[in-house]
Amino acid sequence: GKRRMVGGQEDMIVDVALDLLAARKEQRS
Repeated sequence: GKRRMVGGQEDMIVDVALDLLAARKEQRS
């Protein structure tokens, strides 16, 4: 995802979580 420090750490944590979910989906398929 896009690492922007606009919303602080919370947005970054959510972004990392989404990246991890996307990586899991890519591995399964």
